[in-house]
Amino acid sequence: MKKDKTEKTLIIIAVSASSIGLVVLLVFIGFLIYAYDLSSNINVPITQMVGTFIGCTVSTCFLASSIALIYLTYRTNREELKKLNEYNQMINEYNQMMSINHSFDKMLEAIEKIIENDSSKYSSIKDIKEQIQFTVNEYYQR
Repeated sequence: MKKDKTEKTLIIIAVSASSIGLVVLLVFIGFLIYAYDLSSNINVPITQMVGTFIGCTVSTCFLASSIALIYLTYRTNREELKKLNEYNQMINEYNQMMSINHSFDKMLEAIEKIIENDSSKYSSIKDIKEQIQFTVNEYYQR
């Protein structure tokens, strides 16, 4: 719940800051088009102050928006990476278990061949085989 609230807050900050910056920029452009006569003499100090104010205001708003979006992206990527690492760990464990299972199957085949060749000498091998299977099943359940 806290994560959702933080994400919403970051999105609201980003959208608000971008909107404020865009509105200030559009108002300034509108002011230039309708209220400023480019054919007359330009008062350089006043124009510099207005340009500095508008530039700083707009860039600060866009900077705040960018920081909020970058942090949101970082957080999302961190969560996705954590999920991906858990998934990869699960796949690796599964592959390891399948490898052990394959080796165990080969061992059981060898034991069965021994039983077939000389069943009188190894009459209790079937009990050993069941015990080995039980032990491996316990290992898989951990």
